Amino acid sequence: MTEQCDKRRFLSRLPGAEFTLPFSVAATVVAARATYGWPGWRTLLLILAGLACAHLFALGCLRLAERVVPGTAGAGFASNYGFNLCALGLCLLSGAGFIAVARWLGGLCFYLAPGALGVTCLCLVATRNTYFAHIWRGVAVGLAPIGAWLGVKGASLTVLEFVQMGTLALAVVLWTAGFDIVYSLGDSEFARGPVRRSLPAVWGPANALGAAFILHMLSLALLIAFGLFCRFRIAYLTGWLIVTGCFVIEYWIARRRRLGWAARAFCRLNAVTSAVLVTVTVAEVVFAGGFKLQ
Repeated sequence: MTEQCDKRRFLSRLPGAEFTLPFSVAATVVAARATYGWPGWRTLLLILAGLACAHLFALGCLRLAERVVPGTAGAGFASNYGFNLCALGLCLLSGAGFIAVARWLGGLCFYLAPGALGVTCLCLVATRNTYFAHIWRGVAVGLAPIGAWLGVKGASLTVLEFVQMGTLALAVVLWTAGFDIVYSLGDSEFARGPVRRSLPAVWGPANALGAAFILHMLSLALLIAFGLFCRFRIAYLTGWLIVTGCFVIEYWIARRRRLGWAARAFCRLNAVTSAVLVTVTVAEVVFAGGFKLQ
């Protein structure tokens, strides 16, 4: 029974929702810096709708993929014809909605939208064919702030804005990949087979935790670089120091506690750190470093 619960948890896990929203909000605010971080109701609602459609599309793809996973807790249910039809319908409707939202946001978003959906599908393929699927998931999530930024600015990006957007996106890729490795610690035994693969399964939980730590430290370095490129000051630096301190403490504790506890602790940590980062980013944009309106 415990093994079945672990497998169900592995299959139902949809990493990314807790990352895309805060970092997409941060990207939206910075891209709309000329208007105090406010992109307008139309753009904001379209960006949020695009995020919702992308996650529904990923969820539908994940449910369809379950039917080809033999011996798992969800395989019997997934073989139901009605279930497969609903999952397929979810994929088609959410995918079409995502394309429509991208079209309303602007030409560049529309041209890149099919590629974003393709990367989402590739995440499932990577899970079955490589132990480094965490990076693929990070790439899929890292496209969210890029889409939000382009939704606000379109193709009218300066070189500095392109560097800012790319730095933030790469930070999100590493951030997400590190957390996905941590989330996979409890599934390392299940992921040793040919169906689902993860880094903890091939490197061992302890080594995988070390790899996640390196990815998160690199992500923090990119986030401080992003702050420098954006000329952020005391508020952002304070938030970044809080997040760095939380990471160091959590990894230090994780080395001395059960790995299953580490995954639960990092779930809570991510909510806190994401909220801190998006809050200080908004503060820096709305207030010009010295907490004076621009």
